[in-house]
Order: sequence, then structure tokens, then C-alpha cells
Amino acid sequence: MQLWADLDAIEPPFLCWLQFPEVEMIAVLPMASLAEGEMAPVRLDGVDMLICHVEGQFYAVASRCSHAGQPLVGGRLDGYQLRCPLHRASFDIRTGASLGPPASEPIDTYPVLLEAGKVHVSILR
Repeated sequence: MQLWADLDAIEPPFLCWLQFPEVEMIAVLPMASLAEGEMAPVRLDGVDMLICHVEGQFYAVASRCSHAGQPLVGGRLDGYQLRCPLHRASFDIRTGASLGPPASEPIDTYPVLLEAGKVHVSILR
């Protein structure tokens, strides 16, 4: 039994191509403005997010807790863990995953590009 297909033998309309939305990377702050272990709030096209600097990498996450909508900017960044200041829900800034109650839903994460000394972030359109 053959478990794979010969892609060269597949002809339209059976072969379809994925279409990806337009991605625009926008500079939001200079890399040097954010020290290791710090985070900074930014707004990009009406979306509030936090830029976090951990172990030489930059991450962009939603700025509100998925549990109660509390702003995370007043929270604590401990390694890759971001803790909400209201009920102490925590999230992994690399994936947005909830790491503990009371939050059970993840927070959004956004693509980051480091270029020309600046942190660039994208929101899919």
C-alpha cells in the first residue's frame, strides 16, 4: 500500500496552493532601548502589545491578560514567564501559552524581526 502521493502526477484542480496574507514588518523601537529582562508597551495599527527582551531575543505578545483583560504592562517578567499583576496568571512569551490559573487561554504572539538595530513586528492583514 502506498502512503504518499507522487506530486508530479497530481494535476489541477486537485493541486492547490496556499495563499498567505500580506505581512509587513514595522519598526516599533530601537533594540538598544530595551535592556535584558525588560518589557515595553507599544501600539501597532491599533493593537496594544508588549515587546519583551529575554536572553538576547525579542518577543511581542498581547498586552492584556486572557483571563480578565487586565493590562500586563504592570506585570512581572521572569525569564520567559510573564505574570499578570491582577490575579497572577502567567504566560510563556515565546508561545503565548497559559502557564497557570486563573487563565486557561493563551495570549496572542506576533512575529518579530531584528534588523538595522530595530525591533520590527508584524500583524497579519
